Amino acid sequence: MAKYITEEFRDSNLAAAMTTFLSEVESNEAVLGIDSKEVEAISESITTYKEDFNALVAAKALLKSSATQKNASKQISRALIAQYAQEWRSNPSIPDSLLTLLQLPPHSIKGVRTPPTQPLDLRLVIGGDGMITLAWDRNGNNTTTIFNIESATGPNGPWSTFDMTTKVKIKFPWKYGDTLWFRVSARRNNQQSAYSQLISLFAESAEQGIKAA
Repeated sequence: MAKYITEEFRDSNLAAAMTTFLSEVESNEAVLGIDSKEVEAISESITTYKEDFNALVAAKALLKSSATQKNASKQISRALIAQYAQEWRSNPSIPDSLLTLLQLPPHSIKGVRTPPTQPLDLRLVIGGDGMITLAWDRNGNNTTTIFNIESATGPNGPWSTFDMTTKVKIKFPWKYGDTLWFRVSARRNNQQSAYSQLISLFAESAEQGIKAA
């Protein structure tokens, strides 16, 4: 907060400071070496500022009140429009062309169902806890897409479902001596993507270790 009146003040504080300043000027006119005309000039200047400041305060209050009233009217209008929009869109006798002129959606919108995309970069991560992580890239598929993981004992199948998830990885335990091949596809809206590339997991013994290819 400013200490001296010659410093920068907030308007509300400056108005009060000027009132005090003017009072002291009027009380000490002789000591300050100024005459009545100079005092009058100071008084008029301060009065004009305070009047303009008060007008601004009143205008801001009116603006706030107007904004509140506007928002209330907006809410009422939008609710009324929504009510009629629901009624008109449920009335088959009202053509879509008229709904368009009213800037309303047509009676029904046929959604475009985009097919799921092929999962990419299928990979296996061998954990020290004996768990295997099979992961892949979503490749633009949304979070509702179901990924179907299939496995087979050889690269040519036959394939069967190993797991299903909406995530981009699964974890599972493994034992030595097993060999499995994996592939992943994406499913959404009764459509299926192309399969990912194949990847295999094998281990002949604990000494040899689990390997992915």
